[in-house]
Amino acid sequence: MATRQTPLMDPAYFEQLFSPYPGFSPTAIRPAYFDTTMNVWNVFRYKDVQRIFSDYKTFSTAREIAFPPVDGMPDPVNVSMGNQNPPNHTRLRKLSFPSFTARTTGLEPTIAATVESLILKVKDQGRMDLIADFSNPWPAIIVAKILGVPEQDYRQFMTLSFEYMNFMTPESARATVTLIKYFEALVEERQRRPQEDMISDLLHDTSKEDRLSIQELIGTCMFMIVAGQAPGPLLINTILACEVFPDLQPTLRAHPELIQGAFDEVMRFFSPVVSSIPRVTLQETQFDGQVVPKGSLVIPWISAANRDPEQFEQPDVFDIRRSPNRHLTFGFGIHFCIGAPLARLEGEIALNLLFQHLKNIEIDYSEPLVRLDSPLLFSVKQAPIKFTV
Repeated sequence: MATRQTPLMDPAYFEQLFSPYPGFSPTAIRPAYFDTTMNVWNVFRYKDVQRIFSDYKTFSTAREIAFPPVDGMPDPVNVSMGNQNPPNHTRLRKLSFPSFTARTTGLEPTIAATVESLILKVKDQGRMDLIADFSNPWPAIIVAKILGVPEQDYRQFMTLSFEYMNFMTPESARATVTLIKYFEALVEERQRRPQEDMISDLLHDTSKEDRLSIQELIGTCMFMIVAGQAPGPLLINTILACEVFPDLQPTLRAHPELIQGAFDEVMRFFSPVVSSIPRVTLQETQFDGQVVPKGSLVIPWISAANRDPEQFEQPDVFDIRRSPNRHLTFGFGIHFCIGAPLARLEGEIALNLLFQHLKNIEIDYSEPLVRLDSPLLFSVKQAPIKFTV
């Protein structure tokens, strides 16, 4: 039987879809350069991107340096662990990680039930939007359960989470303001009436003398949205990879033990995180002999680093058995994604259940794929699929 030809098999089509800017390849390896239009330094090589992630004394994630308040409001994201350097990053992680671990341990049945309920809603239709009907709802619901968002607010929380994750856009700014106000009210409620959830844990933990401030707690909730949404783009990009490489879907159906390796290669080759948030140089530094002044914005291009031939043998070959596969999609060093193990677990459960219930999954190209409007993330706005049961 002839292999089905899909638009995503055309490298030019996929590169255009993958790129946040017209005519810009986010996977090309090149020397660092200063963009006079954006007023930022762009950095592409694996060793340099890894250095940016590691050297927090030179490259600061402290967001208040790079970004103004949102609509004049003090933004608690500025004080979340993702936007702090040690020693405060260490303190925030130490205070929040035990509750996160406790609330995510043993979640497999909840994840499976949540994922399966979404599949069963559309199973008899023979088609669905993989994003709106599936990959957006389930990670947001899991984060909501962990934090303690009431079930009646799940739909609103899911919508806001997706808009918030579309970083550096007007939609994200509006969602940020709405989420801050929502968490302020929820934290106030949990102060009066604690429940079995992460917000209550962090408010009422008496085992430590130090506690998160209310601002830090809300920032942690916002950070959890970021960490918790990772499984959605991972799954979407895995299905896109199945369109580019037709042998991938039957291979993973027959050998589910290869799914985690496939996820690593998807995160390397079709990185859901194209670039990281800009860092600010706290001191003068250099790339490729070029002087980068103190106070400069620096963008590390993860998608390019993940294709660096100095780090990866045959980087333009998609190989789910690649080992080692030290991609930088989950970050590196102190800012390695706190939700990475949960993202892998959720992704594996979701993909296995999709394959269990739905056969012959294909993208429906009658609706064109459109890139998500984000300079940081790669995904698509809609992913209509067809399938049999």
